[in-house]
Amino acid sequence: MNRLCLMIAMCAGCAAAKPDTRPRIPLTPPAELCGDPTLTPDRLCVPSARLEPLLKTGRLEILQVRNPSSGTAGAKALIIGLPDEKLVIKVKWKESKRGGDGFNNTPRKELAAYELQKLFLAPDEYVVPPAVGRCLPANPVDGSLEDKDETFKGVACVYGVLSYWLEHVTEEGVLDLPRFVRDEPYRTSVSNMNLVTYLINHRDTRPSNFLIAKDPRSPRVFSIDNGLAFSGIRNPRQIFLHEWNYIVVPSLPRARIDKLRQLQRADFDKLAVVAQYVVRGNALEEVPPTAPLAPDEGVRRAGDVIQLGLTKKEIDAIEKRLAELLAEVDKGKIALH
Repeated sequence: MNRLCLMIAMCAGCAAAKPDTRPRIPLTPPAELCGDPTLTPDRLCVPSARLEPLLKTGRLEILQVRNPSSGTAGAKALIIGLPDEKLVIKVKWKESKRGGDGFNNTPRKELAAYELQKLFLAPDEYVVPPAVGRCLPANPVDGSLEDKDETFKGVACVYGVLSYWLEHVTEEGVLDLPRFVRDEPYRTSVSNMNLVTYLINHRDTRPSNFLIAKDPRSPRVFSIDNGLAFSGIRNPRQIFLHEWNYIVVPSLPRARIDKLRQLQRADFDKLAVVAQYVVRGNALEEVPPTAPLAPDEGVRRAGDVIQLGLTKKEIDAIEKRLAELLAEVDKGKIALH
């Protein structure tokens, strides 16, 4: 495929959606969602430890389907109810291609980016919002389920990635060098994000994929779309520009670098299986990961067992990038704070 054709293919479905004029369903306020009465309705709230298990296996009611205000090809914004916790939240739903992988739609990479940050960041430092794989019993857009909708042969559900939709954030000012010098919480968060985007070799560094809280009291920074990472294609603009997939902040947190130095190959090998399922009836049941069925493949199936994860080659690349980073730090070419 030549460069022009690649750009056309990548931009398919990226046109701005028509405004949705339906009444908005009220979301659970931040104070209740995060269990913090000091949070006002305009504050950022990302309770990763609470939301991750609910999105994976909790009872889920789709209350409304909306088009995102900016183009994310194939994605939908869902307003969902989590009745067991009496919560209403907004999530992004991106349906997988048939078979669990696609040209520019790779759930395993979204899940791997979320899991990788856990190797050296605490939950309140996460820079990738909660993202889980889930197989829904019907297509959330029209409520149908036909054979063509089944992601995995013989399993009557639609697989995709559910990721928490951040509220009260903006793409403006994500990298602000004067603020980096004077604002320690901002400096820490944006540096943590750069470490993650570097290690995953982020391949789609459009500004809209990186967000910062509008509230200056909580300047957390996030990478929200990580499906083009680790290997494979790049967004066409990456042919000419390389941004967050390099270290672009002036310095990195010493504590996080020390944590990264302690990681062993066994830690990275956890990314070989970021989700494992067993077919039970007409559904997928998530089960604890076992050894990868086929280390050189990203999506693997053996009978009723389905695995998603990084390939050995992709994990090797993470190790190599980390070694190169630590070498630059040791030479004094990358400063620490």
